Amino acid sequence: MNAFVLLLFMMVIGAVIGGFTNSLAIKMLFRPYRPIYIGNFRIPFTPGLIPKRRAELASQLGKLVIDHLLTPELLQKRFLEKGFKHDLEHYIRRELKVFLEKEESISSLLDKLGIENVENRVTIILHSFISEKLEDIIRVYQDQSIKESLSEETLMSLEAQLPKLTTFILQKAEEFFASSEGKEKVGTMIDDFLKERGMLGNMIGMFLGNSSLIEKVQPEIIKFIRHEGTFDLLSNVLTKEWQTLQEKEWRELVFELDTETLIKKISTFITDQIPIHTWMNTPLKSIVEKIPRSQCESVVKNGVNVALTSFIGRLDELLIKLRVDELVVDQVNSFSTERLEQMVLDISRSELKMITYLGAILGGAIGLIQGLVVLLIR
Repeated sequence: MNAFVLLLFMMVIGAVIGGFTNSLAIKMLFRPYRPIYIGNFRIPFTPGLIPKRRAELASQLGKLVIDHLLTPELLQKRFLEKGFKHDLEHYIRRELKVFLEKEESISSLLDKLGIENVENRVTIILHSFISEKLEDIIRVYQDQSIKESLSEETLMSLEAQLPKLTTFILQKAEEFFASSEGKEKVGTMIDDFLKERGMLGNMIGMFLGNSSLIEKVQPEIIKFIRHEGTFDLLSNVLTKEWQTLQEKEWRELVFELDTETLIKKISTFITDQIPIHTWMNTPLKSIVEKIPRSQCESVVKNGVNVALTSFIGRLDELLIKLRVDELVVDQVNSFSTERLEQMVLDISRSELKMITYLGAILGGAIGLIQGLVVLLIR
């Protein structure tokens, strides 16, 4: 009976000592939080291991994250997974749909982004762009002849339009002289002609009368216009003028004018023809609705691929610029020791308890062995 009590006593003492020492060792990882002094003498093992090595721990955690956890290769593998790309495309489609249902216009969207007076800015930029292009054209072509600057196909195409131009001129001339306005103009021309002839003209006017002359002259003018010879005559004149025109330089035709004023007027005219105000205030939804759904899907898919490819290609550079290791160090250093202890305990509380229990078991086993040794020695 005494032997059993001895063994039990030794086991209990060993278990208590083993469990207590392990529990104390665990607590000494964090506590005390600050060094304890007696006078100028600092008590050994104060502060605890983690508070004492806090800076080194933070640095090692930073290196661990950047070297083994948050590596470019691991992130690339994650980003290239089909599931991730599919989820990203789905998210973009959903957010885009929600955004477009608000019927936001380009102008209002840019206003929210802090970009104001967009319409005026676009107009100024467009006006400047057109002016620069016109200046470039003048600089390149001003010393060239029309024949040099235009292709042979273009010249032949323009020349082929001369018969149509001749017909058009004659038709308009016939319509004019057949109209009341043309008749009035013929009367004015006859009056001017007779006045220039002095007395003879007055006598002709008295005998024939102005109205009579108009009725005789007007049909003759129209008859002249309709005559085949008139067509040939005008066609030959236009052909000769076209041939002469081809040899002239653009400078002679256009650029002798005030080029600055010319450029300003042309660019203003072109800019005014572009409905910038309408475009800027058109809801994006109405624009997108005109685009086939399959094309929108393709744009989203290709956009995700391009963005991911560009992002993945610069991961190394981005991680270096982000300085993740420094972020980890700063974050760990910002935690209080109490919070660090609580974080570690929350993660490994059960494991730490098992270490305490294991110490008690080992202590009990050692106590049992010691008891047996004592009994054998006696």
